[in-house]
Amino acid sequence: MSDLPHDSGTRKVLDIDELARYLKINKRTIYKLIKDDQIPCSRIGGVLRFPSWVVDEWLEALARQQPEESEVVDKTERLKKEDNP
Repeated sequence: MSDLPHDSGTRKVLDIDELARYLKINKRTIYKLIKDDQIPCSRIGGVLRFPSWVVDEWLEALARQQPEESEVVDKTERLKKEDNP
């Protein structure tokens, strides 16, 4: 069985447990992301739901925002030089 929320090509709506398994993070982390309005979700009948395709789009957007590794290394080296002139 795959961890992917829509491995059969169908769209699926995840509950919090499924999302935690899919993202491989703790449910408490998901609740914090929700509280900080950093992860898309819906409440249906008072229950949190996460459309898998929306989660995938959110992850892709996060990946585009991440600096490339070379930029992180350059910034780290610059900060080291500033700390040790």
